[in-house]
Amino acid sequence: MEATKLLQEEKESNKKGRTVAGLVNSIETLEGAGFLVRRPFPTCSG
Repeated sequence: MEATKLLQEEKESNKKGRTVAGLVNSIETLEGAGFLVRRPFPTCSG
């Protein structure tokens, strides 16, 4: 029962809004099994 209470409290605390830090361009690529994934394009951030 205690774990359920902790999970409920965590859900309630996650309802707060969050801000977007930034957007990252991504590329689409096929994985070995043939499904499409989007990965961020590696760039120098420094």
